[in-house]
Amino acid sequence: MISDVEDSDSDSDVENETNQEQIPAVANAREPHLCQPTSEQHPSTEGASASEGAPKPAVPPPSLFPFTPALHNRNVLPPKFVEETNMSEDENELLLVHQRLGHLPYSKIKNLAAHNVLPRRLIKCREPRCAECLFGKQTRRKWRDAKNDLNKIKTVTEPGACVSVDQLLSRTPGLVAQGSGTLMNARYTVATIFVDHATKFGYVHLQKTSSGDETLDAKKEFERIAASYGVRVLHYHADNGRFAEKKFMQAVRDANQTITFCGVGAHHQNGVAEKRIRDLTEHARTMLIHAAHRWPRVVNAYLWPYALRLANHLRNQVPVSEGADSPVQLFSKVQDQHALRLKQEHPFGCPVFVLAETLQGQKMAKKWSERSRIGVYLGHSPHHATSVAWVLNITTGHVSPQFHVVFDDHFDTALQTNKQEISSLWQDLAKLTDEPDPDDPDNDYAGTDVHRIPRGFRAP
Repeated sequence: MISDVEDSDSDSDVENETNQEQIPAVANAREPHLCQPTSEQHPSTEGASASEGAPKPAVPPPSLFPFTPALHNRNVLPPKFVEETNMSEDENELLLVHQRLGHLPYSKIKNLAAHNVLPRRLIKCREPRCAECLFGKQTRRKWRDAKNDLNKIKTVTEPGACVSVDQLLSRTPGLVAQGSGTLMNARYTVATIFVDHATKFGYVHLQKTSSGDETLDAKKEFERIAASYGVRVLHYHADNGRFAEKKFMQAVRDANQTITFCGVGAHHQNGVAEKRIRDLTEHARTMLIHAAHRWPRVVNAYLWPYALRLANHLRNQVPVSEGADSPVQLFSKVQDQHALRLKQEHPFGCPVFVLAETLQGQKMAKKWSERSRIGVYLGHSPHHATSVAWVLNITTGHVSPQFHVVFDDHFDTALQTNKQEISSLWQDLAKLTDEPDPDDPDNDYAGTDVHRIPRGFRAP
């Protein structure tokens, strides 16, 4: 089970240090950091500054995702994006591919180079530090080596022989995609995760609630996808809870399947699904941070369901180790059909320019009007080819599959549109901009800016 961890120690450190040091703020997050204290803050010149009427420190800008008011009380700026670095051309190329593939681990990217999907010179290239990965994936350091596990999970070799399943709960509501009509108030709050033991193939099913009926629908959908690859699921391994209810147990028996459970409070016995939930959460959170750093007016944490699904897609497409096939190739036993196509992968949340509908239909359009509209990339359409992208219309809030698009992988146009006060209305139309109740302890946004990334997801 993945649980939220409140870092009370770090919060208390921030409060204790608030009165010790003040750092002047700069309204533009892309300006250089200023770390020198002003004369008003320096103890030796405090009296002189007050008498001379020195200007007060600048008021900090509105909280930029994912930075909290606690940081802004210290006037700490978001990270500066350095366009000129000391990295070599190979290191710059490796970092660009790393961002384009949703911040996948460098080891997996180098596996692609070993498979000749990428230039082989990247195999021995130094791995540059990625700021978004440090913000989204950093954990506590190990203070001792893990002991040899004598009770290892029994190894299976055939797809479908054993599938671990668990649920991820998010206290941050997620946008439910709609193609037309008035945006409804329904929200995604749960994702059921399936992981095949033999191939590491994963599937993410988004749900509005953790009810037994929706969980059963997730099981049926996963088995439908498995059947499309010629795989029959024989056994499930799960936690107690929804999976031990009568409906789910009866569905298992009706399908001539078997199921085993973890002990009460022994979630480590379902380590395959627990580890996958952690990996997908870190992956999705990092992609959200990457996009929101560059386009904070449009991208926020309410898009987490689609970042989670894109993270799962990328993990299914990338080989697990050097010389091995990808999980989807192992699961389907087809090597060429499901190979990764790098040209069809783009950073989550990047600007997408969609050709006007009249021009897509080869109809006459106004000669001097704009020929495209801007949207947000939410990943691949689940019901179309991988060349079809899911695009969020920032004006209407509708999500549609689009083929005639141009991607801005570097967020160059986002920086330009930020200066032009681009109108992003989807948050208001979806009613995902209201301030939460500050007295609600179960709300990740309590007392903070709504565009802050949540501290984490939790699973039952």
